[in-house]
Amino acid sequence: MAQAATNPKQQAHELIDRMSVGQAAAVGLFKAMLDPVEIALANAPYDDGPLSTEEIKALDASTEWIKHNQGIAHEQVLAELGITQEEIDNYKGPMGSGSSGQTRPRPTCAASTATPPCIFSPPSTASPVPARAT
Repeated sequence: MAQAATNPKQQAHELIDRMSVGQAAAVGLFKAMLDPVEIALANAPYDDGPLSTEEIKALDASTEWIKHNQGIAHEQVLAELGITQEEIDNYKGPMGSGSSGQTRPRPTCAASTATPPCIFSPPSTASPVPARAT
């Protein structure tokens, strides 16, 4: 049996060498871990400040738009992005849940068009992903 590597980079190389081709597709996670924008987003504090006038106008405009137009199905958006719901459910961010231990806000989507389609809520400690409506 090969001697275990003590250098973390060498350990990573050995683990990658043991992966199947399908598992090696996780290289995208490595790219995200090195992306300075992803790192900054993961470590950014939660913004719970008041909405600006521009933000309120944008929310009002989107609420009005959805009253007169058909929304885009979640499954269609996922297909266009080339990702699955399972990938979203299992996503932990580039550095786990971030150095602050908080996850990003997750949308809570309404079941009808009588209310705004999605409302973002602050991170909670209960569950990182809201339950999906069936």
